[in-house]
Amino acid sequence: MTLGRVKPAGWGTDETLTSAQATALDQTIVNALDKRSGQTDVLASSVTVTSPFIFSVAQPGGVATPAFSASIGLDLSTANVFELALATGNTTLTVSNVKDGAFYAIRYTQSIAGSNTITWAGNVSFGSVSSTPDAGAGNHTLWVFVGVGSTALAYARNVV
Repeated sequence: MTLGRVKPAGWGTDETLTSAQATALDQTIVNALDKRSGQTDVLASSVTVTSPFIFSVAQPGGVATPAFSASIGLDLSTANVFELALATGNTTLTVSNVKDGAFYAIRYTQSIAGSNTITWAGNVSFGSVSSTPDAGAGNHTLWVFVGVGSTALAYARNVV
């Protein structure tokens, strides 16, 4: 990527930038490179990519550990990793605020008694990935999801 100082329309040819104008342009370049500043860009044209390209979506970050209950709601705008420990019994999991292209993980710890189950919300899809947690007492099951529209699509499951 090449970034340079370009004068906005209306500035005269060969006109020297003032210190304030140069600083404003420099800040625009910094904001283009450093999205931690809260700046956003809107693409109003097409982009052609001719080499490997990694596309990322802003993630909420963080780990949430909701308390056990018969029904647990996971707000995916608050975290992208959730650790659930089942005390006893089965639970129903619902998810909200799925972000298209974002990645999420749910790590489930089976109760000491084992064999507890999860009933999943309608906007969680598993395809060929098993939705069943490992039944072994104290075992951990990890699912990784990607947001596809408003659906959390599981693409990996592992017993850890």
